[in-house]
Amino acid sequence: MNWFTSTGTIIYDPHARNRSKDKYKNFDFWWVILLCDQGIVDYNNYWLRKKGIHLHTRSLYGSHVSIVKGPNDEPPDKTKWKARHRKKIEFEYNNIILDNGNHWWIWARSPEFGAIRKELGLDPVPNVKFHLTIGRSKEKY
Repeated sequence: MNWFTSTGTIIYDPHARNRSKDKYKNFDFWWVILLCDQGIVDYNNYWLRKKGIHLHTRSLYGSHVSIVKGPNDEPPDKTKWKARHRKKIEFEYNNIILDNGNHWWIWARSPEFGAIRKELGLDPVPNVKFHLTIGRSKEKY
């Protein structure tokens, strides 16, 4: 498996797109994401389309890795909330596209992902491993 390096920006309380009007709504509480280059999603989506797989590729936050996932992941220790807001970090992603029939993704990793979770009092390894979603099935949504 090949790993590639890219840079992203850490965002706390990101603003999500309004699905119906493609405008932005208020932020969602207790989310931390790494905004990534949209080209990563576009490139992988290109290869899926070549295989006849057509996906919705517009996520609420754009191309991103979820580090802390909202109210179900509310941090017990909020003293470090926004400590790394807008910090640019390097991360790695691989070139193996995985799917469950509804969603397609690639794995992503960075030591800072677990460090952010740990400083907020969360388990450094989330229930669902860190990943970058390529898209979701048009048939299912």
